[in-house]
Amino acid sequence: TLPTPPRLPPPTLATLLSVIAGSMATLTGLVFTAVTLAMQFGASSISVRVIPMLQQEPVMRWSTGFFLATFVYSVIIAIDLSVGGPDEPTPGLSTAIAFMLTTVSAYLFIALVGKVGTILNTARLLQWIADDGRSAIVRQLPMPPVKPRVLLSASVVGSPRL
Repeated sequence: TLPTPPRLPPPTLATLLSVIAGSMATLTGLVFTAVTLAMQFGASSISVRVIPMLQQEPVMRWSTGFFLATFVYSVIIAIDLSVGGPDEPTPGLSTAIAFMLTTVSAYLFIALVGKVGTILNTARLLQWIADDGRSAIVRQLPMPPVKPRVLLSASVVGSPRL
């Protein structure tokens, strides 16, 4: 048989979920502050071009979504536990989901730090800016279609007509 997890009283569980919610709000603010500072210090003259690059990254979107989802979910469950009486059973599944969201958020935080470090790499950033510039030029100034030319060999051009 599997061991059963310890039963926590609802006020203790509400406090724990409130701590998770508060830490996720703090983590989200810290991440965006760190990304902004890294852009300012790392590439102040091209930081305007870095923002769209960061917005296009799926890791940025997923991490933002999971950070906020963990915060909102933990607050909702904590409020539900606070409103309920002390004799009501604790929601084991809801608590497990909150811990799962917290774990996924921690992994996404590590992935986000790695991705931001990669994006702020000067060589990669300049390559992305060059590729973006080339595609903008092609969009604005499309080349007209080139008609294929038939090249004649010297024997056909110089041969006498019969």
